[in-house]
Amino acid sequence: MPAISLCIVNVATESQGPNRIMCLVGQFIDFIGYARGGAETNVEGLCRHAVDSRFSFEVVTSKSPFFAPDFQALDAPVLTATSFYRMREASFLFTGLVSDILYRLPGLAYRLGVQKYFNRYDIIHCHSLDVAEMLKRKGTRTPAVLTVYNLIPERYRLSICHLDYVILRSRTLMTELGELDELRASPKIVYIPPGCEFSYYEPIETSASCERTSIADSDVIRLLFVGRLRPFKNLETLLHAVKILNSEQTARFTLTVVGSGPRKMELMTLARDLGVSELVAFAGGYPSVQMGGIYGSHDLVVVPSYYESFSQVSLEALVAQRRLLVSSGLKEFRSAFPDVPVCDPYSPNDMARRILDVIATPVVHVDSGDLSIFDWENVMQAHYDVYASLLDGRPHAGSKDQDLATR
Repeated sequence: MPAISLCIVNVATESQGPNRIMCLVGQFIDFIGYARGGAETNVEGLCRHAVDSRFSFEVVTSKSPFFAPDFQALDAPVLTATSFYRMREASFLFTGLVSDILYRLPGLAYRLGVQKYFNRYDIIHCHSLDVAEMLKRKGTRTPAVLTVYNLIPERYRLSICHLDYVILRSRTLMTELGELDELRASPKIVYIPPGCEFSYYEPIETSASCERTSIADSDVIRLLFVGRLRPFKNLETLLHAVKILNSEQTARFTLTVVGSGPRKMELMTLARDLGVSELVAFAGGYPSVQMGGIYGSHDLVVVPSYYESFSQVSLEALVAQRRLLVSSGLKEFRSAFPDVPVCDPYSPNDMARRILDVIATPVVHVDSGDLSIFDWENVMQAHYDVYASLLDGRPHAGSKDQDLATR
C-alpha cells in the first residue's frame, strides 16, 4: 500500500494576526504515479482541494535510486526519501516468506528515510502502516492520523493504538476494526468516503452509446480495465472472457488495460496464448486529469477484482456515465449502488455472459444526490474537522464509529 502522511508546520503571519496559526500539512506516501492507486488518488485530491487558510500541504513521498519519480498532478511541494517500491510490487509475483520479505523491506527503507521529517509538522497524517509503525518506535508525540485503505495485517494492529485518529474509506473496514480488542480505547475511528474528482469524469455531453438502450448491435465493443496489475485485480479472468466473447460473437470485443504492475509481462503472455493479444492494448498509466477522456472513449468498464475495500474506479465510471460491470467481490460498492450489474469473478463464462447483458441494456444512471457524499468539498471538510480537533485539543464531534462526511 502506498504510504502517505499529512503534516503541518506552524506559521504565523501578520495578515492573520498574532493568534492566527497556519499549519503546513505534509502527506507521507511511499509512491505516487505508479498506476492510479487509491492512496495516490486520495493525496492528489487532498492537495488539489486544500482551501482552508489554516492548513497548507506538503507531500513526503519516495524516490527510487534507479528511476526518476513521477508525481503527476500534485499541487503541493514534494519532499522525498529513498524507497525500493518496485521491489514491493515484485512481491506479488511470489508467495510465502519470499513475498513477505519483498513486501516489507521497501517499507522499512522508506520509514527509515522519512523519520527525519517528523519534527517538521504539527500533525502527521500517515497513509501508510510503515510510517505509523515508525511513529510508535520513535515515540513521536505529534498528533497523528492514519488513513487505512485495506485490511490491517495483525502485525500492525498494535502500531496504530498510539494514533489519535484512524480514517477509513470503507464502512466494512470500520466494522471490522471496531471489533478489535486492541482498538477499544484508542484511536478514534471515523469514516470519510473516498473523494471523486467530478470535474475529471463528468461527461461534457452525452455520447451516442449512452443514449442508446443497447449497443449489442455494434461492430466493435470497447471494454476498459483500470488498476494495478496485481493478482487480486483478476485481469486473467477478464482476458479469458474476452477470448470467449470473440469466439462466440460476431462483434469484435477489444480491451484496453490502463495501469501497470509486476504481472504485466505475465498477463501479456497470457493474452498471446489465448490468441487475443491483437485485441488487448496494455496502455500503461495516465494522469487522473486524462482519465475522463479514457472512460468516455470506451463502452463498458469492467472491474473483475476478487476484492476491493471500495472501488475508486467503479465510482469514477458511474460519474463518467459509462456502462459498468463489477464482480461480486466489491461488497461495499454493491451495497452503495445495488443497481450496478454483477458477475462472478471466478467464472470467465459468467463474466462474458454478463458483459453481453450489460451492453444490451441502458446505462445505469445514479442520482447526483447519491453521489454527493463523494464530492471533494464534503470529503475535504471532513478531513479539516479531524485536523482542527487535533489542533485545538477539543473532543471531536465525530468520536469513535461516527461518520464525519455524512453528519
